[in-house]
Amino acid sequence: MKHTFVLVSVLVSLSGFIAAQNSQQPDSLFGPARSVADVKDIRVPDAEPGRSAAEINNQAVRLFRQKESNKAVELFRYAITKDPKLVPAYHNLAKSLVFLDRNEEAALVYRELTQLEPDVPGNYNEMGISLYSTGNLTESTVAFAEAVKLEPQNVGYLCNLGTSLIGMKEYEKATENFEKAVKLQPANARALNNLGVGLYLEKRFSDAETYLNRSLLLEPNSAGTNFNLGVLFAATGKHKKAYEHFEKAVELRPNWPIAQYSLALVALKIGKRDEAFDHFEALKAIDPALAEKVRTAMTSSFVVKAN
Repeated sequence: MKHTFVLVSVLVSLSGFIAAQNSQQPDSLFGPARSVADVKDIRVPDAEPGRSAAEINNQAVRLFRQKESNKAVELFRYAITKDPKLVPAYHNLAKSLVFLDRNEEAALVYRELTQLEPDVPGNYNEMGISLYSTGNLTESTVAFAEAVKLEPQNVGYLCNLGTSLIGMKEYEKATENFEKAVKLQPANARALNNLGVGLYLEKRFSDAETYLNRSLLLEPNSAGTNFNLGVLFAATGKHKKAYEHFEKAVELRPNWPIAQYSLALVALKIGKRDEAFDHFEALKAIDPALAEKVRTAMTSSFVVKAN
């Protein structure tokens, strides 16, 4: 029975929207990068030609807060065309794009910010999160590594780098970063969970159990950590313990398909056929494809109940 682990990453985001002042912005420390401002035929809603870039940025902030997200994006872009060094507009544009799930575009904006503010680790971290969200693990790993280089004692950046490395199957390197995070903050439940995952993937099962349990002691109602312990126990043949943790994960997150699926399969392993059928029924409503896999497993061991 194959399971998927859940990495509970610490994604450290920058603060909220930034209102630009009418002061002079600092010059760029690098030459001009490929600019997100170079967009043809920008439609500019309600922007008066005589207004400053800072005023346009602030108007866009207000529009975003009024849930006019797409108009806000256009205005942030327009502010940048008027003043390509207006750093708050880049931050606000990137945040708006992330909110709209336009992560590829957001990553380009954060790349711009690394040119304008090359010594700010948060820009690389945010770029890494956007790249990771698009599945670009190679570049997300590079971005997180740069954030860690600039701020090596930031637990969030270390966890993000480790998470990206896990995606690239660089398990030993990932574990090294999680270990650094735990050393810095021994009571950080998310770092402990992630270290447990890394150790599991290195097949260091006993150590993995230790750190996952430490994480669970700190956050007993973490669906992710309960799920991860279920995976560990299922993989090591401790199916009753696996059932307990999958059951807790489902209790905490009833509509989580992979948890319902895992619980159903483990229920079959320990002879809880009625419970397996119940979770099969629940899964049909939230993930029919996974439900069909449970049906296949059930029909190989007993006759499925009639609806």
